[in-house]
Amino acid sequence: MPTISDAQSELENLARSGANEVQVRDWTNEIEAARATAQVKASEFVGARYEEFASAHAEVLRDATQIRDELESLAIAGEKGDASLVEFRSQYDDLQRELRQTERRIEDLERVLEKVESIESDPVGWMDDLYRRYPSIGPQFSFLER
Repeated sequence: MPTISDAQSELENLARSGANEVQVRDWTNEIEAARATAQVKASEFVGARYEEFASAHAEVLRDATQIRDELESLAIAGEKGDASLVEFRSQYDDLQRELRQTERRIEDLERVLEKVESIESDPVGWMDDLYRRYPSIGPQFSFLER
């Protein structure tokens, strides 16, 4: 199956080679319908990813806040001498490990957000990429079935 951009290029070639105006208008309508479908699908995908992102982002913020609070409590306990050096070091190392994991999750979320923003900025291009990988899901165009 061709992509929407493939169909657009072919339509331009057909128009230059003398296809009649009625055919070109009908074929243009097919491409516009495929664009509209691609935009709807991309919009649905983006909406779902934003919801997932918001939920994951809230969770990461909660975790980061909890780690910060625990580090502050540990620092206070350390100043007071409430914990042995071994206990303090163990708890500190655990919190640093959790903090690094949380930072990696934040980086992962940033990558997801970048991808979603790129889809949002070019929904037809994103769908064309999917059509290239999975030709069976692509749109059909009557003028390419000749």
